[in-house]
Amino acid sequence: MAEYNKKITPLMVIDAATELAEKKGIRRFARAEVAEKLGVTGGAIYYYYPTVKLMHDAVIRAAIRNHHYGIIAQAIAQNDPLIEKISAKLRTDALNGLK
Repeated sequence: MAEYNKKITPLMVIDAATELAEKKGIRRFARAEVAEKLGVTGGAIYYYYPTVKLMHDAVIRAAIRNHHYGIIAQAIAQNDPLIEKISAKLRTDALNGLK
């Protein structure tokens, strides 16, 4: 059962979401599943991530920061728009650095 007063942090949300992404796929889990995993209500997750897209993007960013290659590979294989945006930025920055 969900606890209404349980304290969670954005890091706890991303950790739980990352576990779900490993099992189900990067954009194949819902806010309710993360809430259930943490034992809180969906509103607690909504407080930090008002859209599922923001939560999914945060998982990808955390995976890149933490060198979590399984999640990164999933995002690349699924042509995730965030990966495309990051790749374009890296290309631009690299080319600008060559000037």
